[in-house]
Amino acid sequence: MADTHTGKLYIGSATGGEGVAQRWDNYLDSKHCGNKKLIALYNQEGSEYFKKYFTYTLFEYFGLSHAPMKIIEREQYWKKCLDTIRNGYNDN
Repeated sequence: MADTHTGKLYIGSATGGEGVAQRWDNYLDSKHCGNKKLIALYNQEGSEYFKKYFTYTLFEYFGLSHAPMKIIEREQYWKKCLDTIRNGYNDN
């Protein structure tokens, strides 16, 4: 996810039974899906901020049968490459 107002990014992964569609649906509904930094932003700015400034991009797709650990490894790779823990919305 990209905050086009600040330039901050959030990298997530989808390892659940319904994959990416389920994960993105959760973000569209809640705006934060339980992420602490996104919750803080939501509480400060409200849902309209997310509607106005957030965009969604799929970096990689592995399919529903792919090993969850491989997906998590790739999520960590992208967090490191894009420095989203220090300069974005990731906190782990």
